[in-house]
Amino acid sequence: HNCFYDFLHLYQTFYGDLPENIQEFKANWLQLFPQALDTKYLAEAHELLSGLQPPSTLKGLCDFMVQASAKSDGIQAAGSPLPVTFEVSPLPGVDYKLPTASGTMPSRAQGPSDEAPEEEIDSSHEAGYDAMMTSIVLVHQLSHIMGKKRLPWDQLDFGPLRKRAADDQRRSLTEALPLSVNRIRLVRAQPNVVNLSGRDEADMSRHFLMSGYPQSWKKWDLMKVWSPLWVGLSYIDDSSC
Repeated sequence: HNCFYDFLHLYQTFYGDLPENIQEFKANWLQLFPQALDTKYLAEAHELLSGLQPPSTLKGLCDFMVQASAKSDGIQAAGSPLPVTFEVSPLPGVDYKLPTASGTMPSRAQGPSDEAPEEEIDSSHEAGYDAMMTSIVLVHQLSHIMGKKRLPWDQLDFGPLRKRAADDQRRSLTEALPLSVNRIRLVRAQPNVVNLSGRDEADMSRHFLMSGYPQSWKKWDLMKVWSPLWVGLSYIDDSSC
């Protein structure tokens, strides 16, 4: 979620100095991680998720997806999100709690000798907790996508691309999400998406200036103007993008 700078930091910390240009970085990255998913890009661009109008922040998106899935609990209708369960195995000294359907997000539990906190603490923006939220968001997103496509969990293969037998119905992430894998959202940049496994869309002839709309308009008000055409938005100020 908003992960491109995290990818750069991860590469520089564990694998080597950053290359001189983006094309060399993409080639090196794919050798290490052939399939990457950005939960922010999925939420905004995937045809089966964008219509839900989810929030853009990680915490807001996590709350939203947990609540959206809770509404379909016990519903077995075709096209409903697939059932999911979670188990947290925290490191010693931390006790991360799963987000709840009510939207509350308990954070670390107190130690055995501490009194229980009177109110819950928001641990978003703590690296470990954000990593957990991102994982939860992705699982719920896949649950919605797989449910809409009438595909059970056992047909999704999280491993690398491989040759399959004719009767093997499993799909890799790349096969199940061909327009989403390796697309990473960039913030306040043009192009606003980097494609780690292909050419980046930098054709400015496909960019339009939209201005003069009410400052109170939100993202989805602007996108309705262009519907059913999907557009990405990069803001200039409160009334132009």
